Amino acid sequence: MVIMEPTNLHQLSSASERGKRLRYIRDELLHLSRREFCQRYATLKISTSSLQNWEEARFGGLKEHHLKRLLFVFEKEKLVCEKYW
Repeated sequence: MVIMEPTNLHQLSSASERGKRLRYIRDELLHLSRREFCQRYATLKISTSSLQNWEEARFGGLKEHHLKRLLFVFEKEKLVCEKYW
């Protein structure tokens, strides 16, 4: 039997599923509105519209290069999250 490792984020979950997880982390775990989240992490230059697009899976949703920026945020908040979440 051959077990293949996923080679990218899109092989593991749909854009909609990734968006739901991102919103859960922001809303339920961090207790931040989109605006508060973007203001708190202004150095990452994530706009509220981009965050909304990722959460609502617009335009393909959260991409791998976006996730790298978010992992930085999660780490600062003491949330354990890996690239393939």
